[in-house]
Amino acid sequence: MDYVKQMRKEVYGSNSKKPRTASAATKELFWDTNPHICHICGKEIFRISDSELDHVRAYAKGGTTLALSHRGCNRYKSDKQLAQVQKELGVDKREKKNWVEQAQDRGATQMLKRMGLK
Repeated sequence: MDYVKQMRKEVYGSNSKKPRTASAATKELFWDTNPHICHICGKEIFRISDSELDHVRAYAKGGTTLALSHRGCNRYKSDKQLAQVQKELGVDKREKKNWVEQAQDRGATQMLKRMGLK
């Protein structure tokens, strides 16, 4: 086994070329460009340190799409399906939609303030 494959196996647990975890820069980019809403429970995330990037479809099942989530929600979800976890948590999808809309409004306002336009 060549050195690169061996290092990947030690770091990622397989010979996969794709890293399982996102870099801090990727997490900051998600934080800066998306509403601070947990995609699992639909509630606001107040600090970047309280968030994680979650594979919407479990990484173990081939998932590659990432979304912001609370650290606790992400750990609870583990490799379960999103709909199953939301049902277990009693997440009302209509309420989640309202949270996202409100966060987008706040995010747009904050961005306009940073740009000096509001």
